[in-house]
Amino acid sequence: MKRTRNGFTMIELLVVIGIMVLLMSIAVASYVGIRRGAEIRGAVMTLRTTLMLARQESVTKRRTVDVQFVKGASIADADRIIIMSRFFGQTLTNNNIALPLGIQFDGAGNPPTITFKPSGSAAGTGSQTITLIERAGAVAGSTASTRGARTVKVWFLTGITKEEP
Repeated sequence: MKRTRNGFTMIELLVVIGIMVLLMSIAVASYVGIRRGAEIRGAVMTLRTTLMLARQESVTKRRTVDVQFVKGASIADADRIIIMSRFFGQTLTNNNIALPLGIQFDGAGNPPTITFKPSGSAAGTGSQTITLIERAGAVAGSTASTRGARTVKVWFLTGITKEEP
């Protein structure tokens, strides 16, 4: 009499489950790395787009437009970009944009305000560099260490922005 097997043994099932767990842990680790990189790239695009929007507003509406950078009070508080336009002595706040948590402006104080003139150029000479850093431990109470940094440069003569490597 011939005996046939109609299933898997317990050892075969455990080996397959172990391989699946190993593959899933590798996939999760790479997903976290990709997500972190996407957050800082998104913050740089937000910064560049905000600067271009402020410059465009200053030209089209013939106003002086200020872009202020405000650091959050703590790691758990988001840094902000504020666009304000001045028109006949009045200051109007147009946009208040928060950076993703964990992405912050580099340095101890707030970066200097960038002022766009109605001609499209920025007030000042040379260029201004704004550095965004990604911090580990964006949750309150954890230690903060820098993971990555990206810089955006604004040329005052033309008001053009460019991401620096």
